[in-house]
Amino acid sequence: MASLRNEIINELKSISGDRVKTNFSLSKYTSFGLGGNCAVFINVHSETELSHLLRFCFENGLKYFILGNGTNILVSDRGFDGVVLKLDGLFNEYVFSHSGVWAGASCSVNLLIEKSLELGYSGLEPLYGIPATLGGALKMNASAFGCSIGSFVKRFVAFDKRGRGFVFEPSHLEWGYKKSPVCELVVSRALISLKEDKPENINSRIKEFYIRRKQTQPLNERSAGCVFKNPSENLSASAIIDSLGIKGERIGGAYVSEKHANFIVAREGATASDVFKLMMKIKRIVLEKKGINLEPELILLGEFEYEKE
Repeated sequence: MASLRNEIINELKSISGDRVKTNFSLSKYTSFGLGGNCAVFINVHSETELSHLLRFCFENGLKYFILGNGTNILVSDRGFDGVVLKLDGLFNEYVFSHSGVWAGASCSVNLLIEKSLELGYSGLEPLYGIPATLGGALKMNASAFGCSIGSFVKRFVAFDKRGRGFVFEPSHLEWGYKKSPVCELVVSRALISLKEDKPENINSRIKEFYIRRKQTQPLNERSAGCVFKNPSENLSASAIIDSLGIKGERIGGAYVSEKHANFIVAREGATASDVFKLMMKIKRIVLEKKGINLEPELILLGEFEYEKE
């Protein structure tokens, strides 16, 4: 992993002070618990600070990555030679009203659902159990059991790579399966539309969806959710992989989950390279046997070594 010049580090510190950390380990910030260090790690506390940092990275040609809960990411064992920004501070705040909830990008989706339950607001129950921040959920238009978070967005504030902030209204938004209008943007906060309902009804639905998730996903193991996107609305990657008898396949400490064929779990001794190689093996087998080119849903951060055919 390359390090950044001292003058670059000093400039970043002039924006974010002692929250700028160098040669920082990312493994504890990911659900896999794997991967190397990043050149710089910064806990970002406000929209103004975020704007300044994005503009600085753009003007200086620095690679950057916005880190949420780290539950949909695989960090290379070699690390990442760029700047990792983790939204914190004001990005954790939320306010409920009759219109729904204005929430910061680093708010936990599960926390928002739990608070909605307390206040008698409904809508997001099918997403309960997805270990994502609001920003991460919007980035990938998180969906479960026929519910997509994009359908609840009334408005959001986001910044482009130059650090310019914009407010987006529903008429500007186009959502789809794993398709989001915020792909190239950094969301800072969003207004999520909710409706009133009795807490007992909301709680019943939360329990129902969480039980279904627990029955079908390896929630007690280290993973990062679904590895591949579904090829189509009616064809799941999990069903394809399962049909080829790949469950239980392993490379090093990385295994294809016996519970859900589209999950890779990291067990003792696993490395990020093990997970990546297993991903590529699954992808190759599916292409050879089914003629389907699976597209990764998992975000790969840093450099990975692709084996020559």
